[in-house]
Amino acid sequence: MEVKGKDNNEVIAVLGEVFDIHQVQVYLKACGVDVPDNQILLSYSIEEATEGRRQAYSRESDPLYLEWQYDKTSEKELTWRNKVAEIKARYPFPAKSAVDTSLINSSDKRMSRGSGGGILNRIKSTIKR
Repeated sequence: MEVKGKDNNEVIAVLGEVFDIHQVQVYLKACGVDVPDNQILLSYSIEEATEGRRQAYSRESDPLYLEWQYDKTSEKELTWRNKVAEIKARYPFPAKSAVDTSLINSSDKRMSRGSGGGILNRIKSTIKR
């Protein structure tokens, strides 16, 4: 995953794990880099976006889905659907022109087997100061 500045598209950091904007901010501040959230652009590969979504769905939207299934109310359904949309926005797939459809299919297969999708387990960073 790449962390870029929105204005100049300059790479600020390259991380080997999937992080959301808040985790990236904590990481950058720990490295002595102070960049406002609205100046950061996160760029995920298809595998990273898929893994980030998988983790977020499990942690955040699945419990809401179960509540909706139990209550059967339109309010619970809307809450669940809004959370799914929020997660998709948080971990966007690359632009369609940059996505190879074979990668999407292989990512879906890995997710169904419960695999981590090949995301590195350690952080690799390159900070430009």
